[in-house]
Amino acid sequence: MTVKEIKEVKERTAASSLFQREKRIAVNGVEFMLRRMTLREELEWYRERDSILQNQDMHERDKVVYVWESLLKRVVEEPKLSSYTEELPAVVVAKLIDEITKLHMWDLDFTTYKRG
Repeated sequence: MTVKEIKEVKERTAASSLFQREKRIAVNGVEFMLRRMTLREELEWYRERDSILQNQDMHERDKVVYVWESLLKRVVEEPKLSSYTEELPAVVVAKLIDEITKLHMWDLDFTTYKRG
């Protein structure tokens, strides 16, 4: 890991960050409130995601849309939309997914990092 990456990991895994349950972000002038799922909710979403991805009757494109829609409905607190993947541009969906990934720390590789 680079020095910059180590610094980012330290900041994001500090006690104050570990207990961050919500995050507000602005995307294209719209403010979104994101909520970190509990472990139980994450495990439920993983099960749902895996079920969607294993569905042989569904086109790959549709699988991606349903997986992201399911995640967004669970995590986006504000604004509430009936269908995030239908109502928002793809670039906004991508930004929300990126921020959700960071909030849940799914992008950090804890197997190669030693806190010290």
